[in-house]
Amino acid sequence: LEQSRQALTGMRTKLEKADADLEKNRAKESQKEREIHQLEKTVHQHKVEIHTLKDKEAAKAEEVSKMKKEEILKMKEIDTLQRQIREKASLTSDLTTKVAKQTKEL
Repeated sequence: LEQSRQALTGMRTKLEKADADLEKNRAKESQKEREIHQLEKTVHQHKVEIHTLKDKEAAKAEEVSKMKKEEILKMKEIDTLQRQIREKASLTSDLTTKVAKQTKEL
């Protein structure tokens, strides 16, 4: 009977230790689950930030494209003005020559 009691006490001790180990493992698992959840939240936040940055990048690219188009239009306008200047200069030169010739004839 004493041997059975000692065996039972030993088994109870082992069972209590196993129960304590199980609780520790559950606590560790719960902590890991909280960490995983936090990491998932962080990943989601980063994805949102990436999406926001991509939207900003697209807006800037659109703005640059618009500015390039405006620059092309300005360059065309400058070319037109330069052509007009050359035409006016040529006309002025022709008129100056005519005036000088007519002045000479007088």
